[in-house]
Amino acid sequence: MEKFSVKKIVGEVLGTLALVLIGAGSAALTGNLLVTALAFGLTVVVLVAVGGGQYNPAVSFAAAIDKRIGWVEMLINIVAQIVGAILAALLLWLFLGSNANLGVNGLGGNLAAMENAFLGGLLGVAVETVITFLFVLTILRATRVNEEGKGNVLAPVVIGLALVVLIGLGFNLTGGSLNPARSIGPALIQGTFDNLWVYLVGPMLGGGLAALVHKVL
Repeated sequence: MEKFSVKKIVGEVLGTLALVLIGAGSAALTGNLLVTALAFGLTVVVLVAVGGGQYNPAVSFAAAIDKRIGWVEMLINIVAQIVGAILAALLLWLFLGSNANLGVNGLGGNLAAMENAFLGGLLGVAVETVITFLFVLTILRATRVNEEGKGNVLAPVVIGLALVVLIGLGFNLTGGSLNPARSIGPALIQGTFDNLWVYLVGPMLGGGLAALVHKVL
């Protein structure tokens, strides 16, 4: 029977709240690729270093496939992460106003310009799948324990830098979400659901594929 820690659940809520508040808030206020990528990446460095949580449904899904957590714990973590993201979006709504952009992800570039919106969405899924795959694979490799039972002390920095680079890659195509909770919170509070499915399917698929590849490696 799985054991659950209220502290860990609260940690997932608060950690995801901080990640979305700082990252999506930076995107909403500046619209700048570098500022947004650094805001997300540096926040992750701090969160992983002090909390060691997941803060991302795609990461929780991969952790369950890799048997680091159980499936029930995964579901609880995902709910906690979505709650945290919604609370963050509510704070942004209060801070920035009801008519403000809350950092909602959206398709850009050639994907947004396509006449066939569904095809643009599918390509958006492909982008989110690839960048989330690389991100989650980095997490799984960086946080694995060696034969002596020791982990990588640089894991928080490696994970944060990977997120900075990968958001940079995806920013002008999909906004570079890599995190379903990060997309759900702002979209729900702002009431903007265009292509939200892209940010649910792509990251979860990428996280699952990363876990399978990690098992092979």
